[in-house]
Amino acid sequence: MIINQIYSIDSCDDVELNIKRGSKLEFRLTYDDSKEIEAIVCIIPGGAEDMNNYIYVDDYLARNYKVAVININYHCIGNRPHLGSSFYLDDIDKFILDTSLKTINLNHINVFDINSYENLNNAFIRIDQEIQKLKLN
Repeated sequence: MIINQIYSIDSCDDVELNIKRGSKLEFRLTYDDSKEIEAIVCIIPGGAEDMNNYIYVDDYLARNYKVAVININYHCIGNRPHLGSSFYLDDIDKFILDTSLKTINLNHINVFDINSYENLNNAFIRIDQEIQKLKLN
């Protein structure tokens, strides 16, 4: 039978980014209790995903192979809107983005007007479109 269990454990702070962890590290363990486990597969979701998007993968691996799957919700600290983050872009962030855009001659995009997550998303879409145009020339 496929077993899915979610655990929450104490974990370390993010030393690299100097972020103190205020929540538990969460991970899901999936395995077939009728099989002798021969390997452990660790999945650390990325690309704007969280561990819930990998339920099918975990289940498939446990059903078809003699493995236990550990799926780590590394992003428990809430760095995505659907995980509890809020929008924040300070003047330094805007300056870096503005300087980067000017370096590739995208001077007409005003990043200093960005004041919401939606504005930022739209700006990134527009920047991507402009970069695609530059690639064609």
